[in-house]
Amino acid sequence: MPDGPTDDVRAAASRAGLDATGRHGGPATSPEYRVQPERTVGLLASALGRLHSISAGDQPVDPRAATMGERAVLDALRVAQAAQEALSEGRLAEPDAGSVYGHLPVERLVEVLVSGAPDVADRSGAAVLCHGAPTLEHLWCDRGEVVGFVEWQRAVWADPYLDLAIAARDVAGVLTPLLVPELFERYGETRPDPIRVDWWALAAELTGAFDPGGGTEPA
Repeated sequence: MPDGPTDDVRAAASRAGLDATGRHGGPATSPEYRVQPERTVGLLASALGRLHSISAGDQPVDPRAATMGERAVLDALRVAQAAQEALSEGRLAEPDAGSVYGHLPVERLVEVLVSGAPDVADRSGAAVLCHGAPTLEHLWCDRGEVVGFVEWQRAVWADPYLDLAIAARDVAGVLTPLLVPELFERYGETRPDPIRVDWWALAAELTGAFDPGGGTEPA
């Protein structure tokens, strides 16, 4: 993956009207949004739905991102390959003890990621505009309404479950796991694919997507 969003991703984010960088508002982790968690989850789901309505196939190709005439898309196979390379080069740390993956060595986690990648790739649909770290902290709101997202460093064309898995994990940790089904329902996924959710959650954990300032980004 290039260092930061490519030009076509930046342009698409701007056209989406969801780039809240420099705009008035505050994060959805603020007290006024915590006291109405169901509504806040609805705001996050709505913002993701708007973002994911933008398909990579409908956008002009950015030459800087293209390889052999194909748009640079972060798919499961590329993520798995990048994780393998990072592991072999010593760039993947063991998961934190408090992590849901803390009981497994990083080598085993990469094995799981690699073995599951073909199935996830087969189950995925069209690549859409993904924020890459759509946490409640990055969801910017003003007076109870969505302004957009901040921190677009990881924005990319990808399976929407990249964002959904990260958002679901954040909702569970910041608010309550009981609201995760609400997130998917409000988004429009009444029957979410658990295989894609679990796989992308693991991918995000290994590649540091929960910490935009660190970790190893997929190549």
